[in-house]
Amino acid sequence: MIDFKIEEVNAYRRHIHFSVEADKVNASLTEAYNELKKNARIAGFRKGHVPTRILKKKFSRGIQADVAQKLVQEGYEKVDVKDLEVVSQPSIEGQLPELTEGNEFSFTIGVDVRPHVEVSDYKGIEVVYPSSSASDEEIAANIDSKLASKKRIVEVEDSNAVVDNGDYALLSLVLKDEEGTEVVNEPGTMFHLGNNKFYTGLEEHVLGMKAGDWKEVDVTITEDSNFEHLRNKTFATSIEVKQIQRMSAPELGDELAVEFGYESAEDMQAKIASEIGTSKEENFKNQARVQILQHLVENNEFEVPQAMVEEQLKALMNELRMQQMYMGKNPDDVQFSDAQRRDLSSRAVFAAKAACLLGSVNDLESLKVTDEDIETKLQELADSQGQTIEAIKQYINMEQASDMLSERVQEEKTLNWLLEQAVRLDAPKEVEASEASSESSESAETSSSVEKPKVSKSNSKAELVAAAESLGLDTKGKTKAQLLEAIAAV
Repeated sequence: MIDFKIEEVNAYRRHIHFSVEADKVNASLTEAYNELKKNARIAGFRKGHVPTRILKKKFSRGIQADVAQKLVQEGYEKVDVKDLEVVSQPSIEGQLPELTEGNEFSFTIGVDVRPHVEVSDYKGIEVVYPSSSASDEEIAANIDSKLASKKRIVEVEDSNAVVDNGDYALLSLVLKDEEGTEVVNEPGTMFHLGNNKFYTGLEEHVLGMKAGDWKEVDVTITEDSNFEHLRNKTFATSIEVKQIQRMSAPELGDELAVEFGYESAEDMQAKIASEIGTSKEENFKNQARVQILQHLVENNEFEVPQAMVEEQLKALMNELRMQQMYMGKNPDDVQFSDAQRRDLSSRAVFAAKAACLLGSVNDLESLKVTDEDIETKLQELADSQGQTIEAIKQYINMEQASDMLSERVQEEKTLNWLLEQAVRLDAPKEVEASEASSESSESAETSSSVEKPKVSKSNSKAELVAAAESLGLDTKGKTKAQLLEAIAAV
């Protein structure tokens, strides 16, 4: 007979005190010696017939240690770790006592459990939740980005147009050295403003000229030129702009809208407005959820088990490694600096505390996860990964991740309930505009510094979804072709 009782050491530490009756100890020792007797080989005795007294004399120390470990494991298996909400590996408190025949065997196991915080002030939390309707500027920018794929180089017909950055200028170009000898005589060379590799140093003189303009200037070709014989030399230069060409996108019409998969130009504008609104709504919801968690963590002080923090830290690091993998890098090569580790550790503490607080709110409000909630989440995962719901279920069963999925759904359900109870505050218009500008700037900085994932048509949809999400792109409802187009546009 094995009995146990649980002692609450603090908010998250529990000591489980076990006592094993002497009869159970004796029976376990007898069983161990009988098992040993089957295979024991000792000179003077036939296999299987070694007296128990001889076995005890030679093997008692090892047998007693083995039986002690077996009883520890057997005792811990009697504890409902799920109901106790254990979050750490069990460990023996102090030194494991020696097990002896005819005596009771007692030991204590220590575990960390999820703290049940007396959470307060969780209803009516004020969150800034701006309007999610799409502005005319946002709709126009989205359409322009789609039309960009249809851009073509065309001649600029406006006689007052001047050469600008990004333009292609057809030039008649003559370069003469100090002795007046023609080094270059190009009656018609296409000069790309902003991407010129040959006559570097000429850009500033061509900018602002009109078609038909002519000028003579001294030009120093820089050392970046692909023409080695021209580098770092100054030439008397004759420039004539014969023609200006630039990239131009077509005007949106019904025919072009159909090419993009819409019924008409009006339908395209309406659906893009809806897509932008849906994306902004989800983004603002996520921001509001973060505000709720920040409020709860800041207003409810408590200690969190290190095991929970380490679990969250491991999850954060794995997430970053997966992002690197989708960018074509080996995730095993990812190294974290001391500053990154400090940041990740801080985020892990926050995530662990947030999980505890959500669990406490769930206990108070009895927000139970239903089979319908699980099915909805499975379908959401299937849609985002481009797989069937059956495939997702099979993967979760294979990874034995059902409990983890239920915990995730439980946290999301509790957080959504808190959002429903929150007081929504509209952000002032100037704040919205400032945030939009900031997000646009941050997006531009990110896109210029983050390596684009290496993808192609051969990638599966799941891989494309993961790659797009690593760049912060919206993937909901997107086809493989649309995902490829979105990644290419970054």
